[in-house]
Amino acid sequence: LGKFLRASKLFRLLDASRLSNTIPADLTPFCRQDEQTGTFVMPPSKEMFQFDVIVCTCSDAHLLYRSGFTNQQLRTHRQNIVAGFQSQFAACGMPMAEDVTTNATAPHFTHLFIDEAAQATEAETLVPISVVADPGGLQKVEVALVGDPRQLSPQVFCSTASAAGLGQSWMERLLRQPLDCTGGGSATLLGPNLNIMEELLRFSLQSQSSLSVFLTINYRGHASFLALPSALFYSDLLQSAPRSQLPGKSVKIPGVIPLKPQEWLEKLRMVESLSVPVIPRADDGGDDVVLEEMLVPTKQYGFPIHFRGVVGKDVSVTVHSGFTGDSWMNQEEANTVVEIIKTLVSKNSDGVAVAKRSIGVMAPFRGQVDLIRKMLRQDGLGSVDVGTIEDYQAVEWDVIILTLTRSMSELVPHDIARRLGVFGQPKRSNVALTRAENMFIVVGNPNTMMDHFVWRQFLLFCHRNGLWYGAKNDTKLVRSNAVVTTNIQELSRVSDKQVDGRSLSLPQPPSDINHHGVIVSSLERLLRSSSIV
Repeated sequence: LGKFLRASKLFRLLDASRLSNTIPADLTPFCRQDEQTGTFVMPPSKEMFQFDVIVCTCSDAHLLYRSGFTNQQLRTHRQNIVAGFQSQFAACGMPMAEDVTTNATAPHFTHLFIDEAAQATEAETLVPISVVADPGGLQKVEVALVGDPRQLSPQVFCSTASAAGLGQSWMERLLRQPLDCTGGGSATLLGPNLNIMEELLRFSLQSQSSLSVFLTINYRGHASFLALPSALFYSDLLQSAPRSQLPGKSVKIPGVIPLKPQEWLEKLRMVESLSVPVIPRADDGGDDVVLEEMLVPTKQYGFPIHFRGVVGKDVSVTVHSGFTGDSWMNQEEANTVVEIIKTLVSKNSDGVAVAKRSIGVMAPFRGQVDLIRKMLRQDGLGSVDVGTIEDYQAVEWDVIILTLTRSMSELVPHDIARRLGVFGQPKRSNVALTRAENMFIVVGNPNTMMDHFVWRQFLLFCHRNGLWYGAKNDTKLVRSNAVVTTNIQELSRVSDKQVDGRSLSLPQPPSDINHHGVIVSSLERLLRSSSIV
């Protein structure tokens, strides 16, 4: 916004407790600080009325409410002033202009935009709502909730609060409410079935009077990155924008020269050379097994995706260091991650190398994050970004390396009960699968991944596209009677079983789906049938 509005028209509201050294320098012209103490303050009311846009967090919006700078309080103040003038004019027998009384009821804030609304608790969202809401006002305010209910939900650490519904955002709850205004055919805004997100999204696109908008065109990242998430989470509706419409080839980092598409693929070939490809194995039935055409493994050299199978051992941070905490590390996977990073940042025969600051490493456990950070710093690679999946929400990186960490299947129920890891956590998995811009690498134990629907489908995707290297799985991947569909909704219909889902999170399908169902998106079919790189 700073590119389009002057500092006199745009105000960044900050709480006085916020440290000034935590604010980027390019934002300070839009803030107000006390000249003596340097703490952030609200400007005088005269200046406040001159701003066209006020930006703040949901929680910092309470400063506007406490200062009386809300639509309801401002309207009441104006109406009291007008009422006083009206009585004086009436005593003199003089009428007041109609536009004076009309303007007295107009809202000061005409629009409210809440970004990442699907990741805010309902209580947090209601703070800015209280600033613009005015039950007594004659004109309504436009409120836009922007976010993705299929990605990370609000972080709630109290199990009691989570069970009571605080872990569900206001945006998500509204999308599930019955609405009469949509008219015809459904009791809800997004679809007739509250348990299947795909039906909700499909209905929202078909309804001409819908109050929601589902954006389907993706303007970042390689098209192959969208193939699996589109089918698993978005009813096979996502599309990749034409390359001519993409804003750039790489994430813009000061001082970093972006690589060309072909150079990214050449670096990927170097990563692949570190291990051996997994020889595809369709079924125990022998060479006479007949598979649907899309399931026949074919190496896709233009897909910048790499899966490295590693059978490691996950160790509790408490056992390893003695510190209390429910976190884990996996030394074998960490070693593999560091090896891959060293390969990426090394120069090839043409002198091309990936910048350290262009690489992001994700891990679902803080213990694994700390371990990899320590190892990278020891090797002079401290500028590589390492964080949890939550740290990467709403951002993207040129290269994303995801270490799944969890290797023991017996511990997965423990993770699910405590909302940890990626297995059985579809929203967190969705975020992890969609952060890469030019290269996506996953390191994990294929035997553990096979037991969980989202990551089994990822293995199948890598299997049929020749992207799987390293350790193999111990069980059959694809059976000759596999059902090939385009999304989870169709798969649930084939099984003739209702998928149980108490939220918009993708639930674990029945066991027969898990072993016989293969999801292949229409986008993947398009990419495999063309020469798109």
